[in-house]
Amino acid sequence: MTELVLHHYDRSPYAEKARAMLGFKGAEWFSVKQPSIMPKPDLVALTGGYRRIPVLQIGADVFCDTGLIALELERAQPTPALFPPDLPPLAPFLSDWVDNYLFWQVAPFVTGCWADDLPDAFIEDRAAMTGGRGMTRERMKAALPHQLAQIRAVLPWVVEVLAASEYVAGTEPSYHDFALYHCLWFLGATDPGRALLAEERFQPLQRWVARIGAHGHGHPAPMVADAALEVARTAEPRPVEPFTDDPSGLQPGATVSVKPERFGTERVTGELRRVDAAGIVLAVDTERAGRVHVHLPRQGQVLMPA
Repeated sequence: MTELVLHHYDRSPYAEKARAMLGFKGAEWFSVKQPSIMPKPDLVALTGGYRRIPVLQIGADVFCDTGLIALELERAQPTPALFPPDLPPLAPFLSDWVDNYLFWQVAPFVTGCWADDLPDAFIEDRAAMTGGRGMTRERMKAALPHQLAQIRAVLPWVVEVLAASEYVAGTEPSYHDFALYHCLWFLGATDPGRALLAEERFQPLQRWVARIGAHGHGHPAPMVADAALEVARTAEPRPVEPFTDDPSGLQPGATVSVKPERFGTERVTGELRRVDAAGIVLAVDTERAGRVHVHLPRQGQVLMPA
């Protein structure tokens, strides 16, 4: 397998999704721990400004977003498959629902449960990512009953989905299991979340989470951030054939910026190499990592002239 470097931190649910996929693959990988809040000087030195976790680095190619990370893991090590050929056509809709609905109920519930123990800097950091919309300990705790009600309302449907087969999309795990797993893993990181999953009607979810988690995290080896930056600096980005198929009309060679559509204000600016429905590739010249190719999803990202 190609040398894999994962930039992450322990409590991140999306990092757990990536770690669990690496475990499913039985992969060997290098672990670079990054801060959970800004500043993240070593991470943005590699990504050209992208601040979210996790990031997968392969040489001088940087993959942002766990969907792209999954595809890259599949390319590097096709078996066991995250995307088997017999996946039901509706399976991606579950993953999209988790990312765009369930996660946004679970995440504020978890942080609300932790509100009294979170550092002020963490709350200020996450408030900045939402445009400064009044994120305080008091509001986080006051929202807990509503968030719990929303989670309780949808978990019976998840139980029904998993009752139909051993895994989300059949008899073997797939990407869509890990897309759901990280959300329930995060929920179970709190005492109220664990109590909810221990209720008799939700115990099938508890057992399923344990089954997915049993894949472990593969075979990580520690790496310091400076070493990861040196890996990028001494490598060449993977060749990318210039191509565009995008309503923006932006063409390869243009200097562009990409920023999240929601939850985040950071921008990555570079030379557009490729854009289509599957993703965006920017060539970014950095001071510490040299030229890197930053791979971003098209969905959920705003692409604009710089």
